[in-house]
Amino acid sequence: MYTKYKLGFLLPNLDNHGGITVSVLTITTALEALGHEVHLFPVGKTEVAKTPNTHPIDSNKKSAQLKLFKLAYDTQNSIQAFDMLISNNLRTNYILHKLQIENALMVFHNSMIIKKRGFFKTMRQRMSYKALYHSQNIAFVSECFRDEFLKKYHTIVPKKSYVIYNPISLGKLQELASEPYEPMPEKYLICVGRMSKEKNQAMIIKALSKLQDKEIDLVLLGDGVEMAKLKTLTQEMKLTSRIYFLGWKTNPYPYIKNASLLVSASKNEGMPMTLLEALALKTPVVSTDILCGPNEILTAEFSHFLTKPLDLDDFVQKIDQALISYPIIAESAIEKFKVDTIVNHYLGIIKEIV
Repeated sequence: MYTKYKLGFLLPNLDNHGGITVSVLTITTALEALGHEVHLFPVGKTEVAKTPNTHPIDSNKKSAQLKLFKLAYDTQNSIQAFDMLISNNLRTNYILHKLQIENALMVFHNSMIIKKRGFFKTMRQRMSYKALYHSQNIAFVSECFRDEFLKKYHTIVPKKSYVIYNPISLGKLQELASEPYEPMPEKYLICVGRMSKEKNQAMIIKALSKLQDKEIDLVLLGDGVEMAKLKTLTQEMKLTSRIYFLGWKTNPYPYIKNASLLVSASKNEGMPMTLLEALALKTPVVSTDILCGPNEILTAEFSHFLTKPLDLDDFVQKIDQALISYPIIAESAIEKFKVDTIVNHYLGIIKEIV
């Protein structure tokens, strides 16, 4: 007989529509569809109302958050014990650590691990992370994150460590991608993300001027501090007729689905979901081969379209090639990221830690 579990997820408050929240809600929806009992503990000041299975920890103060979570957790745990609690960011990991809850899984998302920091900041982080994560069950959102974490914080020995990718809900993605969207050029590259130095949209603009295809345009989705500089660069390179700054879109998926190619020139990333979403929508992808992220998505024949970081000529060459010929994108290319696969990982972990 199929075992039904009771799970609790600690996550940022539900007013926050960031990647962690979207990822958790994707997973919990799939778990509930299988008949499991799922409770949400969104942490932080919120407008979300309490429901039988949603228990807002409605405070921004650490001490209050601990008390409110303990009250909500103890109440629900007394009705029926939780099989596993999953915490999804640094704030909520701290709560589980302070309360010493045994059947807990702490998910590590922090991309700061792959950035260089000053000596004193690094030492302080090592001490705080050791207190938080030593002898805990930890899940990482990429193989690279796990490798870098265990190498950088070599004195931290997890009880068990896992890699659980952020999930793709293929059906939902395809549904959103079919919604109406504003008219676009016949052929265009697309880049999705905040306008920042780290995302490096400037290199994409420069690459556009060097492509063999002078008819293809560029669509940039996102806002950010670099917007004005990028628009100035566009004017200086006389590309204003070929570049569309569309700002932030609540639903970027029709734009991604209908693009000739999704491009990313990031200098560093966590696990870039837009690359996954593009492949899921069968849109070719070219990306810089940075330390973490893209090389776990663009594997096998797709790895040819990883480019040397900051190498404009290599970036241009790979875009030219991708526009002429790109491997067939089968559903198997995203199999390990599909929500059903991720849910099965979680269910397998429960059997190990309870």
